[in-house]
Amino acid sequence: MQCHVALSQDSDPDLAAQTVSQAVHDALGEAGCDLAFVFFSPHFSSEIQSMIETIHENLRPQTLIGCMGEGVIGEQQEIEDHPGLVLCGMNSTGMHVMPFILTP
Repeated sequence: MQCHVALSQDSDPDLAAQTVSQAVHDALGEAGCDLAFVFFSPHFSSEIQSMIETIHENLRPQTLIGCMGEGVIGEQQEIEDHPGLVLCGMNSTGMHVMPFILTP
């Protein structure tokens, strides 16, 4: 299994998404991305749809899961009260992911 985590503290949503998705893509190489997790600070809540589109265009993960948090952690850093975007991408031979939603 291969895994790479990228973090951006850029306040520009497009630049942040471009930076992390390109870093993960470059690290995983031709093997591609089977599963990606994106964590973002509230600063990006109104722009997340365009950021997700950028991540899909650059990384092309088979499955992308994400959530917003008051703080995000990546690359041995925790970002709170500032813009933060973390993208974790993984690949593995034979990996099969089936996302689902649980509701109360």
